[in-house]
Parts: sequence; structure tokens; C-alpha cells
Amino acid sequence: HGRHLLRGYLLVTHDPQVEQNTQHQQDLENQNSKLQASLKLYQHAQEEHLQHLIRSRAQQSLIVRLARHRYSASDPLKEAAELITQAACETYDVARASIWQLRDVQLQPVALYRRDIDGHERPSAIDASQFPNYLEALHGGRAIDAHAAQKDPRTRELTQSYLKPHGIVAVLDASIRLGGDVVGVLRLE
Repeated sequence: HGRHLLRGYLLVTHDPQVEQNTQHQQDLENQNSKLQASLKLYQHAQEEHLQHLIRSRAQQSLIVRLARHRYSASDPLKEAAELITQAACETYDVARASIWQLRDVQLQPVALYRRDIDGHERPSAIDASQFPNYLEALHGGRAIDAHAAQKDPRTRELTQSYLKPHGIVAVLDASIRLGGDVVGVLRLE
């Protein structure tokens, strides 16, 4: 019956109950692992959804602020750009946000907000003719999302003259279009 006598002791050589319990335990552990992985994915999806809702509310709030803001007669475009760049820094938790107007191959600054100084500054214009890959990417798509901007082929041309001097490692540039033509850039850094 699957048992042998060994010097006065019983030695179990095969017990189907033990094998069945071991298999059942492994099945439970596998199910537990799958459930834990599913729970982590669900929690991650919920967190992403929550972040999306927070950003959506912030964007809606900005639209209301822009609509209700009483602009001065001198430069309403600059005032609106300053509100947008400050709100973008706060909403997307980035160090700098700026709006640039593209005139031919010149990027003219409209507004730049820096969180480290909690204020706006006016940078110099950028001659983008030195950056043909960047211009091509800007005209070729809706956005440039360079997580490693100094290595990304679309933005690495900007490394020496713009990215390194300002300590920028990642950028998200969204083209501003009018009639299908790129007329500006909203940049998050």
C-alpha cells in the first residue's frame, strides 16, 4: 500500500493526499499572484484617471479665468499668455512653461513662467534656423514629447544654446496652429 517498514518506522513513499494539497497550495499561490498583479494595474489605472480629472478641472478653471479676466488695453495677448503659462506650470507640475510665436524661423517669446522664482521673465528670441530637425518635427506633428531632450533627435540641436544653459532635461512642445500653419509653440520644461 505504498508504505515500507524501515527499522521500526513507517516510511511513506507516496501519499496522494500530500501531493493533492501541494498542488492546491501552488494553485492558490498562482491565483494570489495574478490577483495582486491585477490589483496593482487597477490601482494604477485609477490613479491615472484621477490625475486626468484633476488636470481637466484645472484646464476648465483656466478657461473660466481667461474668460473672466479683465485685460488691460495695452497688451491683452501678453496677459493671457502669462495666465496660461503660470497655470500650465501649476497644473502639469513643471519647472517652466512658455509661449513662443513662430515668425518664419524666429521664435519670439510671448511669455515664460518659472516656478523657481514664481514669476515671469522675458527671454531672448531664438533663431530656429540653426535647428532644422526641431523645426521639421514642430511642423510635422502636433507635439514634441522629448523625455531626454538632450538626446532626442528632434530636440538635441537645442542642447548647447538652450537646454544645458537652462538646466532643461525634458520638454513637451505643443504646436499652436492657425489655418493648419504653425504660428507658435506652448512649451513645458
